[in-house]
Amino acid sequence: MENLIVLVMGAIVLTEARQICDGNVGVQWRGDPKDCSVFYMCVGDVMSQFRCSKGTVVDVYSKRCVKEGSAQDRCTYVTQNISTCQGGQTNLGVMSSCAKYIDCITSRRTGIVTERECLYPQLYDQVSGECRQPETVICGDRPEPKEPCDYDANKCKTAHCIPCRLRMPSCQGYPDGPNVWSGRERSPYYVVCKNDRVIFQNKCSGGKPQRFDPVLKKCVEYTPIIV
Repeated sequence: MENLIVLVMGAIVLTEARQICDGNVGVQWRGDPKDCSVFYMCVGDVMSQFRCSKGTVVDVYSKRCVKEGSAQDRCTYVTQNISTCQGGQTNLGVMSSCAKYIDCITSRRTGIVTERECLYPQLYDQVSGECRQPETVICGDRPEPKEPCDYDANKCKTAHCIPCRLRMPSCQGYPDGPNVWSGRERSPYYVVCKNDRVIFQNKCSGGKPQRFDPVLKKCVEYTPIIV
């Protein structure tokens, strides 16, 4: 009877594991939602199971086993968040950033934490469970990103990407209202700031050449110097 129970439990675990690859397209690595040392390679909906050695856990992002408890160990964090999501929440805020949240519906379905980020300059409101404008959100202990480059969506993901600081404007240290675009001084480009955030970015336009005057805080005509 005892052996039968073991076999039944094994069958249940195997069934749950196989469901991890259901509906998968292409090749993906997925962690086991209940065991940090186990991970699966899904080729389509075909599953192959692997296990890390003792004292290590899987990091599905780097596709390798890492030391348990190390800075690379994200499995414990993932497991905790999936467990918290079991209460029926649609989304769940994370402590790493006030602009990020866990998509609980997708996380429960795949067994892997699916972290999403609000569009700049929005922040995640834990009360409504939605992304909202910053002035309506209380971040509490969650770090509050203000710069466009604080958001992952604007950061470089490839080696040949132009650095975010060269592509995106900043309002750090600027008063509310129109300001010069840092790094593009003496040009038509400017930004509109509010509470240290970029609300609007624009370029002076008109029939004659214009540039943004940092003192007058407006677009002015100028005569280009031809050498």
